[in-house]
This record gives sequence, C-alpha cells and structure tokens, in this order.
Amino acid sequence: MRIPIVIQARMSSSRVPGKTLRMVAGKPLLGYMLESLRRCRSNQEIVVATSEDPSDDPIRDYCASIGVCCLRGPLDDVAARYGAVLDAMPADAFVRLNGDSPLIDYRLVDRAVHLFACELPDLVTNVHPRSFPRGESVEVISARTFNAALPEITEPADREHVTPYFYRRADDYRIVNFTAPRDFSKFQLSVDSEDDFTGFVSTVTRMNRPHWTYTYQDMLALATGVVA
Repeated sequence: MRIPIVIQARMSSSRVPGKTLRMVAGKPLLGYMLESLRRCRSNQEIVVATSEDPSDDPIRDYCASIGVCCLRGPLDDVAARYGAVLDAMPADAFVRLNGDSPLIDYRLVDRAVHLFACELPDLVTNVHPRSFPRGESVEVISARTFNAALPEITEPADREHVTPYFYRRADDYRIVNFTAPRDFSKFQLSVDSEDDFTGFVSTVTRMNRPHWTYTYQDMLALATGVVA
C-alpha cells in the first residue's frame, strides 16, 4: 500500500512566528520531525505540505537542501493542500502530521499505518478521543474517503483543521482509535506557544543520545518528570 507521510507546515504562526525552522542545537524543528520519521519501518515517503505564500519559501528551500519532497498549496486551506498531494502522488491513504510536533515518536506512525493496513477503515487516529500527549497526534486517512469528502468540507475551520469534519460525522465513517496505556492528554509536547518552545529546548538539552531513540514515554519523562 502507498501511504505517504504528509506534514503540514508553515512559517506564519501567530503565536510562535517562524517556529517551523527555528534552530535548536544546530537543526530546525522540522528537521527533528524528519529525522525521526525517516526511521519509520512502514513508510519512507515523506512530503512537507506548505503554502504558496512567499513566507513559506524558506520551508521549500530547506526541504530542497535535504532532499525532502515539498508540495505547496493555499495558505489557509490545508485540506486543499492534502488534496494537491493526492493529485501529485495517488495513494491508498496518507498520514497526517502537524509541523508543530518536533518530538513525534515515529513508532506511533508505524502503529497507525499497521492498523490501517490491517483494518482498512476510513480513518485511524489517536486523538478521537485523545489519550496521547499533544505533539504525538497521528492520523491515517483513506485517500478514497478524503477525496470523496473534500468537496463537502466547506467550513473555513474544517478546511484549516481537516479531520474534525470526520469526527463530527463519526456515525458515517469507520474510525479506528488507538490509545496510550493511560491518559496523557493533558501533557504538551507540541510547540504551540513560546513557553512550549522553551520547554522543547529544555527537553532536547537533557537528551544524551539521538532524539529519535527516545520513545514518547521517554520524552514525556524528560519534559515533565512524569514516568509513563
């Protein structure tokens, strides 16, 4: 099955401007994600879906410099960006990830892709309901399901956030949710604010081996002291 990993990313965050390419210990936040995701056993096809806005030219340039596919679409219409990815590379499904998740555990991506391949649902998710920390969100969406729904996704908020459209209509779709061993949903490993960025820097500073060798439980312990 062809299931590319698609990372939505942009530079124009209102709360943490330019966070996608902010440098920490010699590499940008997006670089941390990509280094981890390249360890996935289930998939080696990675696409960064950014916007056509000039502010996102640096993301295009960074991806080109490290040999990662970058496709571009509307700034605020993220759903259209995913549609453009599927037009450019027809697939059975795609993994949806957010670029504000530099500490994503690639093992969760493998788990989600395996579930999709075994059960062939419309959507595999670990956020409906959420039990993993924020920043460890993974969704695998059937390309057929997404393409059929795309013309019906009309609300601006849904075009930006994409999957709430499906969750509100859970009775109409087959959604498979996988969970953490306990509820970690209140913990934050994503970078949504300047405080989160400071926390990310602190977590990376505490690492004494390559970041991708840490599971999300390890990173949670480093970031918060909570032992999973």
